[in-house]
Amino acid sequence: MAKETEAYIVLANQRQYVQIEEGASYQTVGASQPGGDNNVPSGPLSRLSTNSLPAGKSLTMLTLTDTVVVLLPVTGGLAYYINRKSAADVECYFLEPGQVGYLTLRAGTSYTVSNPYEAETIQWTDCWLTTVDVPGEAVLLGTFDLTLGNVLLPLFNETTPTLRHDLFIGRFDGRREVTYRVEKTPDGLPKTVFVLVLSGVFEVANRLLHEQDGLLLCYDEAATVECEALSNNAILLLFDLAS
Repeated sequence: MAKETEAYIVLANQRQYVQIEEGASYQTVGASQPGGDNNVPSGPLSRLSTNSLPAGKSLTMLTLTDTVVVLLPVTGGLAYYINRKSAADVECYFLEPGQVGYLTLRAGTSYTVSNPYEAETIQWTDCWLTTVDVPGEAVLLGTFDLTLGNVLLPLFNETTPTLRHDLFIGRFDGRREVTYRVEKTPDGLPKTVFVLVLSGVFEVANRLLHEQDGLLLCYDEAATVECEALSNNAILLLFDLAS
């Protein structure tokens, strides 16, 4: 049986609240921004947060290392772009629920998320994955279909950044189970799995998780992560992270 070496739980009410510019951020993992370090040893996952932004407002974020940023709308759509020296070179993109945006950014590059609506507050989840193989600045778009229930859907595919990590999303009916196999890296280094519950209730690796609870599991050998939804329309994100 695989050996589970470490586990860390970040409960929703233990997330760090950060007021940044016009927006607000609840950070499950957030060592990359001032005031956002909650001491979870999450390796390449340097930021994981749920953010809100009032109508007509914008939020600019600065990456401190080479980073792949993943943007996942939760409520409403969002506009986003990479900041460039020349305004003429700025191209704006739009995401809506069911789509995922990827930005590959060099260290010291900022990007902006804007709320395009006149009266609606938007929410989105973002994650930052530090990497050493960012070829240059790029913006990519992916899609997923949560009507395909009770299965983990990959958010990285052949059109998205080449990383040593995998990211999945899934919507599950109550009492439905799913297992995820964690394999050792080719070089034998440890791996970590991070699970974030976006909605509903799950039992993951024998631990009870409610909405916006996060769980980090550290493995030094191959293992199987067992997940069971305890409510209907329960949604989770699962990160498989190489060290």
